[in-house]
Amino acid sequence: MMVIKGDDACASIAAGSVLAKVERDAIMVAAHEAHPHFGWAGNKGYGAAVHLDAIREHGPSDLHRRSWALPTADAP
Repeated sequence: MMVIKGDDACASIAAGSVLAKVERDAIMVAAHEAHPHFGWAGNKGYGAAVHLDAIREHGPSDLHRRSWALPTADAP
């Protein structure tokens, strides 16, 4: 069951959210070595301009979520 804004209402949901973010950030930092042009060691892929520019230039990696509207070489 999905609880919208559950991390505001429930400490265990909030704790899980923090743990997931910390784990994801560690994965992104580790992925930086294989994909340095995305700048994951510093921005973790959170919409930083340099990261979006790298997607436009190099295309998405296998770690990018294809369900998101990722930038393309022909789009600003």
